[in-house]
Amino acid sequence: MPARSAGVHGGRSIARTARSYLWFAQDAVVNTLASAPAASWLYKAQFLEAVAAVVILPIHLIIFRLEKAGLRPGQEIWLLCLMPVLFSTMRLPLAYANYSRCRLIIAMGLEEERLVGALLAHFCSQKSRWSCAISAVLLPWYFCNVLWCLAALPCSQYSEMFFWEMAEEAAPCEAFNFTSSFLCCLLTMTFCSRLVMPLALRIRWTVLVHARLQDIPSPGLSEEQLQQISSDLEIIGVESERECIREEPTCPICLEPFVIGEQMRRLSCTHGFHQECVDSWLARIPTCPLRCPIEIPNPTLAQRRFAAQQAGFGGKREVDDQLLWK
Repeated sequence: MPARSAGVHGGRSIARTARSYLWFAQDAVVNTLASAPAASWLYKAQFLEAVAAVVILPIHLIIFRLEKAGLRPGQEIWLLCLMPVLFSTMRLPLAYANYSRCRLIIAMGLEEERLVGALLAHFCSQKSRWSCAISAVLLPWYFCNVLWCLAALPCSQYSEMFFWEMAEEAAPCEAFNFTSSFLCCLLTMTFCSRLVMPLALRIRWTVLVHARLQDIPSPGLSEEQLQQISSDLEIIGVESERECIREEPTCPICLEPFVIGEQMRRLSCTHGFHQECVDSWLARIPTCPLRCPIEIPNPTLAQRRFAAQQAGFGGKREVDDQLLWK
């Protein structure tokens, strides 16, 4: 038994250690991807990849067409080169617009929560989604280019590992293979980052909002304020139960009937509730559950702001202006 207990304890310790490392890795990935430099780098890489495809692939096509008849590829080289050029030409203005928009958001100098929210909204925009869709079409196409260089003639007959060992006639095929492999790797990296980054931004934004909400003081009543706006606790007896049944047969919060022996709290507006129900309510919301006005003694700033918002004022700045003049 002691040996078994030690084994179980050791297994739990390993599991806790593994979970701690996983949480650390998740935080590291989220903090890295959900940042302004990462978003800027992603859109810049997409733009450079589109420019490289539009410029370099037509050059490869021209070189292949200038080769001798025995070394010239078939008509499939037109499809392999021109289709990525066509899609990259469509993607080029989208990538530039996305990059410019991202730089504009960063240059606005927003606080971290607003910056992460703006970047998340930009990733969910129509232009960013269209660019991601074109990348999803290009990725298998570049992969097919690499497979063609390895399996189709005339490029499949060249298998030199080092560029100084390759023959002169193998240079066009090897250069096309290198370009296709480079574009395929770059597009894979940007496409996967584009899929993961919105999730990382959403997690980061949720963490920031939760941290901000934790710092907001609650407008609920303190124990001293609760005692001042209500009478002493009443223990429901036979006579008081008859009165409750006649006036308020059930608690307006939990909708359960009043029972002999329960504690009831009656507020200054004469409404009665179960003590646990109304105490829990007033700890969060400083108003009567039946919307009766309550005069709160020595209200805090959060309670005055809540009362001003209930009275019909606008946002936080307008509420603060109204409180300033009071």
